[in-house]
Amino acid sequence: STENFMEYQKELKPISDKYYALLEKIEKDWSTLYNLKEYTGTLAQKVEKECIDAINYFKKMHAIDIKYGESSPQNIPAFRRLAMLYERQGKYESSVDVCKQAISLDMDERARMLRMIKKAGRTPTDEEMKLINNE
Repeated sequence: STENFMEYQKELKPISDKYYALLEKIEKDWSTLYNLKEYTGTLAQKVEKECIDAINYFKKMHAIDIKYGESSPQNIPAFRRLAMLYERQGKYESSVDVCKQAISLDMDERARMLRMIKKAGRTPTDEEMKLINNE
């Protein structure tokens, strides 16, 4: 119903506004970080915090979507950027964890997760194999 949709929008908008504004900052800062090839330091810490904040906003939006029977986006750039940042910092296990979170929210980060596991020099656990094989 229209009333239900208006209620959904009213609840979602304050969070989605912050989320999308943060995504713009992440992309701008990532571009600077990428061009400088400086994946540690102040800017890298800023991007990491922005990604974590955006992921938290996304999780809130996702909960609202579920509450109102709406579907959430399956492309969540903050997960991708955070996983890439951790990869470039050599924090492969942290990158794997980010991929697992993304997968739990229906984002397909299986290929990246498998790459990070290989870079970490280990074999996937049974649980990870289930995620990779989409079971």
